[in-house]
Amino acid sequence: MSRRWSRFTSGTGPCSRISWWPAYTFADTKLAGTVLTAKGAAIRIANHWFALRYTCQTGEAETVTAFEFTLGEEVPEGKWPEYNLAVQDEPAD
Repeated sequence: MSRRWSRFTSGTGPCSRISWWPAYTFADTKLAGTVLTAKGAAIRIANHWFALRYTCQTGEAETVTAFEFTLGEEVPEGKWPEYNLAVQDEPAD
């Protein structure tokens, strides 16, 4: 299974400090109908990695109709290589 990443490249406010969001760093994602559950995601905020759990519900045309998340503990920098978490941001494609 290939790693799925979401990349935030612009914006202002709190979300502008989010740079990477791998969906299954610590556990596989689960898809049931139109509900994606990621209990083992990670999110990079201001050069720090955090555990993340989320559920995303989609509707027609893949529009998001509901999104719930829980931000977990910070991942210690010494564990980043173990989980293939980037040490620095890569250039945008």
